[in-house]
Amino acid sequence: MRPAECAAGGLGDPGGPTWSADGRVAVLVAAIEGADRRWVRQVWRIDCAAGDLTPVCRAEPIRTVAGRWVGDIAPDGSHVAYVAEDQDQPRLVLAACADRTLTKIHNERAIDALRFSPDGKRLAYVSTATREVVVLDLAQSTGVRLGRPDLLGSRPPILLRWTDDGRSLMLLTADGTLCTVTPDTLAACRIWPDTWEGVAEPTEFSMTRVPLEDERLLPATDAFETVPPAAADLEPSLKELPVQVVVEQ
Repeated sequence: MRPAECAAGGLGDPGGPTWSADGRVAVLVAAIEGADRRWVRQVWRIDCAAGDLTPVCRAEPIRTVAGRWVGDIAPDGSHVAYVAEDQDQPRLVLAACADRTLTKIHNERAIDALRFSPDGKRLAYVSTATREVVVLDLAQSTGVRLGRPDLLGSRPPILLRWTDDGRSLMLLTADGTLCTVTPDTLAACRIWPDTWEGVAEPTEFSMTRVPLEDERLLPATDAFETVPPAAADLEPSLKELPVQVVVEQ
């Protein structure tokens, strides 16, 4: 199976893949028929250089929004985070791709998007229940909720991304305002269509890590074949080029 076929939905993912920052690894959610003939969702990791295609989580009720799974991959491709929308036990899960260790790091399901920081040390989301920006420190197992109702609006804003320096988060409010929130300094700024500066209201908390059993993983398919470079096919020889002779009178 070629990488392009996987990315195009060869595993039944309607939302398409999520790529690591270096473009070497992609993850996607696949609908796989389980042993009891029920279709279940699993997160799969595609190593495009090695041709490895492996599942990194068990069958989960993975949260989807507008056809896309709620999850992200660390910039170096080492970890995947996703939201399991289990009514009895909602959870935000961190999966280590190397050994497929699954760890529940937070009890939450009211999440529409997850974003790893550029260094992979923090994970951010907007709570659709409280409209707060939540930042989780994965190394320290701590988190902070940042609120600013007069800036973020009456409806949950959309979390766009981290800034390139990894200091701030960019958000788009329901009324089309572009703003940033900086967790370390608590700065909350509106940057478009006008400018405004304020201070976010922090609420700190601790995360409790709970190891999850690595079960119901399906075996990976065979590695996909390496696609040879197409450069040679794109360099026509002189004899292949059309020649038009023009005789001037």
